[in-house]
Amino acid sequence: MLMHRMPAVTVLAACAAPAFAQLGSLAPPAGPVIDTGPNLREIEPRTIVNETNTPSGGNFDFIISTPGHYVFDGNKSVEAGRDGILITASDVVLDMNGFSLTTPLAIIFASGITISPESESNVTVRNGTLRNFGDGGVILPANSLVENVKVFNGFSSGITAGDNSTVRNCLVSGNTGPDTIHGILVGDDSRVESCTVKTTQGSGITCGEQGQILGNTVVDTQAAGINVGDSSRVVGNLVENIGTSGVIAGAACFISDNTVRNTLAFGIRADMRARVVGNHVVDIGTSSIGVDQGSTVSGNTISEVAMFGIVIFASDCTADGNSISFCDSGAFNIGADLSRITRNDVSASGGTAGAPGDPGFYIQGNPAILTRSFIGPTNDLMSPWTNVVD
Repeated sequence: MLMHRMPAVTVLAACAAPAFAQLGSLAPPAGPVIDTGPNLREIEPRTIVNETNTPSGGNFDFIISTPGHYVFDGNKSVEAGRDGILITASDVVLDMNGFSLTTPLAIIFASGITISPESESNVTVRNGTLRNFGDGGVILPANSLVENVKVFNGFSSGITAGDNSTVRNCLVSGNTGPDTIHGILVGDDSRVESCTVKTTQGSGITCGEQGQILGNTVVDTQAAGINVGDSSRVVGNLVENIGTSGVIAGAACFISDNTVRNTLAFGIRADMRARVVGNHVVDIGTSSIGVDQGSTVSGNTISEVAMFGIVIFASDCTADGNSISFCDSGAFNIGADLSRITRNDVSASGGTAGAPGDPGFYIQGNPAILTRSFIGPTNDLMSPWTNVVD
């Protein structure tokens, strides 16, 4: 005998109906809505930057003198020759809220947002634009954060922050006055990430020791593109159209996965014990990469260089697995012994001695120094250390 089957939807609805029935009415209760807790402004009070809450003093239009969270409620304009905002307290957050702070003329002695005294710390400035402040756009102490800030048309450094600070997602452009020093300047143990610096009279990004310079774009600077102190990491940056060297690094730095193009001096110049790995360095006015004692240069792509691809200034360095082409003076210039030149791929690079297949064709150095170094054989496919030379 055939059994009649109920549709699945009907069965589910029938089973679920008693459960829904027990929930009661979904209509809100009658009467006014009652506040059940503090709102965001009560949890984290925010003070609007204006003449009442942050009154002027001295040459500053606004002074923030107590810790707290401050916000812009509109664009702020400062008279020519006056400074913008002075912060005299620690633990301050200044959210520009997408608005701007401007002055009509780039006066050398006018600053945008600055701190006094320098002993204050833990200040955040975010989400705004500053224009025409000749003495610096944002100047903050140690342990500070600057994010999503744009600084245009100054005579000095665009953004400055002390030790243990972070600058991220910022833009500095048009700082071309006679006293410009840096686009972005930070102290030791600081981080500059995902920023753009362009058209700057001085250096693009400058950092103290143990810094991290990650994923930035530096274009059209008259001095070094990126300049860092000892034990810093410079990774994933684009550095282009630089009036001196693209990247200058202190001792024990890690420089990796950067693209450096069109520099007047070195593409990358690093001090002792550096690791220069996986960079793309092209169209260089002198030599591409220069390193000092105990450094390693590996996996880099080097091309279109007016002088040498890699210059070794001191002993005990390694150049391994680099691709080097179109270096007018030669692929390598070895200035110290105990170096190791292995597994490099060299093409269309000149020299002062020998012919293709002869190490003298692409390596220059004092013969006595070269004999005290390990240079892999040329075009010997049986050797794991061979340098391939076209």
